[in-house]
Amino acid sequence: MYKVGHRYSRRIDPDSQDSLARIARKIKRSGCVLELGVATGYFSRFLRKELDCVVDGVEIDPAMAEEAKPWCRKLLVGDLEQVCLSEHFPKRSYDHVVCADVLEHLRDPAYVLKQLPDLLNRNGNVLVSIPNIAYAGLILELISGGFSYRDEGLLDRTHLRFFTKTSFLDLLQALSYTVVEVDTVHLPFDMSEFASIVEQADPVLREKLMTLPDSDVYQYIVTARAGDTIRVKGNGTGIKQEKNAAPEPSSSDPDKLSINPGGRAAGMGVVDIIIPVYGGLHETRQCLDSVLSNPQKTPFELIVIDDASPERAMKAFLEHLAEDGSITLLRNKNNIGFAASVNRGMTLHPDRDVVLLNSDTEVANDWLDRIRGCALSDPEIGTVTPFSNNATICSYPVFCRENSLPQGWDVRSLDRLFSDTNSGAIVDIPTAVGFCMYIKRRCLDQLGLFDEKSFGPGYGEENDFCMKAAKAGWRHVLCGDTFVYHTGGASFSESKEHLQKQGTETLVKLHPDYLDRIRKHLAEDPARHLRLAVDSAREKVSASTGKKPVKKACTRLLEKVCYPKIFSMLAGLGFAWFAKIIVRRKT
Repeated sequence: MYKVGHRYSRRIDPDSQDSLARIARKIKRSGCVLELGVATGYFSRFLRKELDCVVDGVEIDPAMAEEAKPWCRKLLVGDLEQVCLSEHFPKRSYDHVVCADVLEHLRDPAYVLKQLPDLLNRNGNVLVSIPNIAYAGLILELISGGFSYRDEGLLDRTHLRFFTKTSFLDLLQALSYTVVEVDTVHLPFDMSEFASIVEQADPVLREKLMTLPDSDVYQYIVTARAGDTIRVKGNGTGIKQEKNAAPEPSSSDPDKLSINPGGRAAGMGVVDIIIPVYGGLHETRQCLDSVLSNPQKTPFELIVIDDASPERAMKAFLEHLAEDGSITLLRNKNNIGFAASVNRGMTLHPDRDVVLLNSDTEVANDWLDRIRGCALSDPEIGTVTPFSNNATICSYPVFCRENSLPQGWDVRSLDRLFSDTNSGAIVDIPTAVGFCMYIKRRCLDQLGLFDEKSFGPGYGEENDFCMKAAKAGWRHVLCGDTFVYHTGGASFSESKEHLQKQGTETLVKLHPDYLDRIRKHLAEDPARHLRLAVDSAREKVSASTGKKPVKKACTRLLEKVCYPKIFSMLAGLGFAWFAKIIVRRKT
């Protein structure tokens, strides 16, 4: 192992999105943790004080080990490439073995990784963070003739091994690990050590590199267990396919680049996840990465529809994913709008249920399994919508408001809290919300596709569909145990408000009782108890971790609102507009 010359020390901010904060959120409270490469003990200290964990550790540098010693039950001073870990630490005892930015410092990381399964308990896992050598800033430095080692960063002068996502997953596969999750830490180029290199690079070359998948990923965080196969769904190069993976069919559609799905099961029960895309490369990249990197029991095909995006970088990025086999890409020759685009996607496989997902969303954990389970719980359910920070009647923490994520919570941890708190909970709603909308095929078959003639650009088409479906006897429900993040409006231009108003006017003309249904739902607020339950769960977590107490704005807001006054303002206004009124009343 490397000889330490630089002192590694970091402050752990549990609310941040850096690698250590993300790893910390994956560690169970009061768990037993083995940390490899504890340095001065800053992470061990956090685990001990904030999460009440029992921590054992290994550190090669005696001076740093001395600083870390107070925070470890047992601390071994030694070289990871020379010690036999099972001779010093109890077998089958650890909930987590943490390798945070350590494997790249080893000549033979496999020597260490091979020893870890014996140390894990039955449900234990290995948590690894590794730098991404394929980061576009580093590649641009290399192309410019540089490869400058630094005290810290991707080219830390003590790094002995370099990994891409694929090469590291290949290493785990060779060692019979099961990859449960691949998380990513994105770093804008202007905040990296390569900022000046990126700024001076040839614009065409820079743009091309930035279209590549994971080009702005600075680190990967991998959760793995001892097992036989790699189960992660992601950029499938080098990853073993499942036995029932769908073969690639021939297609007569010249605008269909490829059929997905390495690693996704074919046949009965496959769900099409349909994502129309126009603008917002960063949001689209985040969205697709979240879908592809979270394993599901439900087999799915990811269908992306390029609605004639004007962004060259977007087109190149999507083509790369299609050629890689990660997505099925449909390209519209002209911009035809949201309704027509999703209709094209929904007709691709006439035997499958579909999920319509906005390109500015982020999903986590087993989101699709829970939403589908909700849909299948009653044959009369036609559509399912999850909770979100920005989904009008399905919004959290504040009802009918565009919210930020609660302080100290990311999408993954908040979604898991919803799953644990509201397991199996369902609430009827008057209409689905189109940012993430599961539609049963039988419902589609009966009602037909979206009315693209009336709702071409977007806004209102899903409400029109739901009104028709409700009149035909179908239920629309909120899936109370699932949370999907929604930025809002990334696929649309600044004409969002005009589109909302236009869509609402069309909707009210087609369905005069629409506003009455919305008024009734807003007055009853049947999902209030589910939001309260998550508030309480967050409050318990805050109390146990010392975080700031939860502000129960979501429960106080509607109690302060004078409904009669607001309802008197609703003439000619629609659903999205009512949300704006509520916010204005509050502020």
